[in-house]
Amino acid sequence: MKGKILLGTAGGIVAGAGVALLLSAGSPWQQTAEKLTQIGEALRQLSLSGYGGNLAAWGCMVAVALLPLIWLAFWKWKGWGDLLMPLLSVQLAGMLFLLVNPTLLPSPSNVWAPGLLGAAAATLVSWLLLRLVLRVDEQEQNWEALIPLLLEAGAVLLVFLVSLSRISSLLSQIQQMQAGNSVTSDTAGFLDPAFTGIPETIGFTGQVLTLLVLVRMIPELLGAIILIWGAELTRRIQQMPYAEETAGFCRLLARRCRWIVQLSLVVGVGCNVFQLLVMEWLHSIQFRLDLPLITLLLAGVLLVLCRYLEAARALHDDNASII
Repeated sequence: MKGKILLGTAGGIVAGAGVALLLSAGSPWQQTAEKLTQIGEALRQLSLSGYGGNLAAWGCMVAVALLPLIWLAFWKWKGWGDLLMPLLSVQLAGMLFLLVNPTLLPSPSNVWAPGLLGAAAATLVSWLLLRLVLRVDEQEQNWEALIPLLLEAGAVLLVFLVSLSRISSLLSQIQQMQAGNSVTSDTAGFLDPAFTGIPETIGFTGQVLTLLVLVRMIPELLGAIILIWGAELTRRIQQMPYAEETAGFCRLLARRCRWIVQLSLVVGVGCNVFQLLVMEWLHSIQFRLDLPLITLLLAGVLLVLCRYLEAARALHDDNASII
């Protein structure tokens, strides 16, 4: 279990940090906007080339818009969730029409085009997830073994999202402070107070912000560890629900959950106190009531579940002694 925790946490942090760095550079967004703008320009030039070209441009747009409906025809109608596919068709048609006619919107296409594509992708992902849920629900096999896998996958996803959110926020704050002080250096230079052109308070503030981000990530990352503990507990319940080993593991998890709740609250207060202590040397201060709600909820749920399992085992032992 320790290996899974280390591997999942490290993988999620690395992936989240990598995506955050890419997004901070603006390259994925800019490249997507450029590709979409080129597609719209090509369709517009084709449409303006003549009557045949106009028909061909409309044919391309209609063909792309009909792809979700054609795909749905092969999968057959399964429920109201399949209404997302006609919605996806409308989104694709609207996106292509606006790319061909970008002057219909006041802002340039590189601002809204990636957003439209992202909305369409979100619709497609939502439909796929609904289909997956329906397929699992229709199967008559025992899907209990999937629960630990889903919890572990959720743990990795949570680590990735936490890393992405925190590091992206840190890089954004760094860039804003650089812009406010007319600094053209990169992030590495900002984090080094000795870098030429950066006031010492700015560099020290960057180091403090980095430290605070890392510390505030701890309670949120512990939420992923709780999910992994839950996966391990699920496996033990499936194999030996009333064994002494399972009961002992429940007691251990209950203590750990209480410790996580206490640590999460201490981290939030400690970060604010630390900023007060070094306030004289900071360029900016961020006081907040930073409660990792997801971690607290997961810890509470797992704590209650462990207590319930302990009570169920005690009742089972009483019944067995009577029999």
